[in-house]
Amino acid sequence: MDFIMFGLGMVAGAGLMFIYKCNCDKNHVNGNVNEGTQAYLVREHLQRGLTIDRKYALKHFGVKNLSSAIDKLKKVGIEVKSLKDDNGRYYTL
Repeated sequence: MDFIMFGLGMVAGAGLMFIYKCNCDKNHVNGNVNEGTQAYLVREHLQRGLTIDRKYALKHFGVKNLSSAIDKLKKVGIEVKSLKDDNGRYYTL
């Protein structure tokens, strides 16, 4: 009997975690990132049709880890393209 109750508790817990996760993810649908964050600044720059690289992000936005900001944008559903040329890697939409 204890085993069955434990199993029911696990199923209920998993269901509650799923509901919690879905509610948290609502804020990240359609590319929502918090205003003023580094990811927000990078997204605004890219949405103007511009490209961005590590040096530009550091100089103009103070973004020390551009790949982290890009990763956050990708996690919220923004399709960011990574390109590489002779000068290094840069990103665009």
